[in-house]
Amino acid sequence: MKMSIDYDLEKREIHIPVQIDSQLNVLTLPVAVPAGQWTLCWDVDNESVKYANFVLPGVERQGSLVPHLELECLSSELKGNCCRAAATNTVEHTNGCSVDLYFQGHNNGVRFSHDPTIAVTPDPLGGRKKPYAGRPGKVLPVKA
Repeated sequence: MKMSIDYDLEKREIHIPVQIDSQLNVLTLPVAVPAGQWTLCWDVDNESVKYANFVLPGVERQGSLVPHLELECLSSELKGNCCRAAATNTVEHTNGCSVDLYFQGHNNGVRFSHDPTIAVTPDPLGGRKKPYAGRPGKVLPVKA
């Protein structure tokens, strides 16, 4: 099955597909989060929900390596097949971090986690000019 991430620029939502097999192996894609406030939605596909579902805390950022990325999953926003988290990205340079997604298997009740990567960027979807970090004062165009 082909997987792709859906960016809804109007609603400022990013939908990330999640697949889980009978052995509780999780497959999801790394996601790039542009600057600003976004809602990240990890969606377990219809075939996978028979194996596992999301449980609290839903999603948590690992460590504090990217201090300008806030990520919060409210218990009221957590459904069995969908984990929604508010993300605020104020980074100045491209960076990345891992998160933990928390699940519970249906057959054995085992709680487990998966750790996909989130890339945070100052403006990957825009066309503004940004200073090039390697040489102060030099400006390179960024293609849209």
